[in-house]
Amino acid sequence: MKRDMTDRKMKELRDAFPSMPDSIRQMVAAEVKKQTGMEKDLPKTGRKRIRRTVLLAAASAAILTSAVAAAVKLGLSFSTSQVGRYGLEIKVEGQKEETDQTEPADTKKETGDGKVIAGTAAWEAPEEVPVVEIKASYIPEGMISYDDGLKIGYEDSLWQGGISMHTVVMDEEDTGNSLLTEGVADSQQIKVGDHETVLLELIPPKGSNGNFNRRIYVMYPEVWQILAMYVAEDVSLEEALKVAEGISLVPTGETTPIAQAWTWSDMAAPDIMVSIPKKTADRSELDLHQTGETFTLSRPAENLQGEYISAPLEVNVSSVQVADDLSLTEGWQDSPFRDRWEGAADEMGALLPGQLQYIRTGDGIESVDQVVKTEEIGQKLVYTTVEYTNPGEEPVQDVLFNGSLMRLIEEGDTFTVYDRSKQGEEQDWDRIEQNGPGGYHEMQYYDVYLTDGRQNGTNFISSIQPGETVTIHMAWIVNEDELEYLFLDLSGGNGVNFSQDQAGKQVLVDIRQR
Repeated sequence: MKRDMTDRKMKELRDAFPSMPDSIRQMVAAEVKKQTGMEKDLPKTGRKRIRRTVLLAAASAAILTSAVAAAVKLGLSFSTSQVGRYGLEIKVEGQKEETDQTEPADTKKETGDGKVIAGTAAWEAPEEVPVVEIKASYIPEGMISYDDGLKIGYEDSLWQGGISMHTVVMDEEDTGNSLLTEGVADSQQIKVGDHETVLLELIPPKGSNGNFNRRIYVMYPEVWQILAMYVAEDVSLEEALKVAEGISLVPTGETTPIAQAWTWSDMAAPDIMVSIPKKTADRSELDLHQTGETFTLSRPAENLQGEYISAPLEVNVSSVQVADDLSLTEGWQDSPFRDRWEGAADEMGALLPGQLQYIRTGDGIESVDQVVKTEEIGQKLVYTTVEYTNPGEEPVQDVLFNGSLMRLIEEGDTFTVYDRSKQGEEQDWDRIEQNGPGGYHEMQYYDVYLTDGRQNGTNFISSIQPGETVTIHMAWIVNEDELEYLFLDLSGGNGVNFSQDQAGKQVLVDIRQR
């Protein structure tokens, strides 16, 4: 496909953008879902993850038939418009038909004051929409489809890159609602098969790999749906378009009310309740423990009847080790999480320095982010041994475990989340980003195994018998100068903020290295 943008222009735009930190880059898939209103899918959901589905705008064969006719009559299509230097708006528009005052009222759209706008077709989406699955007839060599068809990735690096997909329903509110995308380098309106398509080329952060630097929106007006594809730079444009052309949407036989469906207008103008992150907590709000101390912690699990329960377990963080290399995590190269630590160590396993970037933030429309300065920072491995004991009289199975590192500053009875950008004097930058795994909070490595000896790749303990103790090792790569701030949260927090939605006190283990 011919590209409208010259290589020179692309180079200039790349140079203008900063490098994205590896910690953020490796969580792009989760961020994509958060930005599009889908449930965040982090490793802690494990294999008990609720099966997510994709929605189609047609509740039955009869509804689908009428929807097809209406969509064809309206001539639904995309339109795009430039906003500033780097912004692009995408609209879903319907063809306005010529009308006169003798036409029936239902062919005109009523306004809020009861007036009728001639020449605008009044249309309605079906009340019920079926649940469908995304099926791809073409998969690039070396890649597989997984996660209910929402993801296509390389078998040796499922945590990075590839293609992430979802669909949104078109409803009567969609026309006129614009989806604004920032940092757009190039855009094209093309056809994928018989479907209207918008292709976006985003400005890739300089010096980074694995970014989702393309977005493809494919319209299916015959079923009132838009397919959104987020394409990483490890997939060529040609291959991505082949995938798009081979996509089929297969109904499962289930339906859901359209009022509960995620729509294009939801994406364009999301109604999101923003909560203020909790960065400070009083000692009375926390349940603090020391290394080597046994305490009770309830974890989600199942009983022998397969019923979900909250299982009270005895937990002990029996040891914390700090190392300059990855020898404590021998075999990490064969784990499902190996791509999290790629490039973090040299050939001998010694940890390499991380890189901090000091960023002056642009608005994404008229200006872009600028790197003010960079510096290296030493890295350490933090390796914990955590013991889970079942004190009850019945076995528990599929026990969920989590481990997140919080960086906290203690001042009297107050604990505040450590923020590197606020530790020095006022500078000519807005934020700090990090390349390398030192920016992670959630556990990067753990070694739980299924009973047959296979590493399961999920954070569930298959079973704990009465009186049995299961030992799990968790590990993180952290910045050397943050060792004195570390607290381990085993209760399901994200490590970034204090939890606000859990009952009781937040349970933390003091693992600070002073």
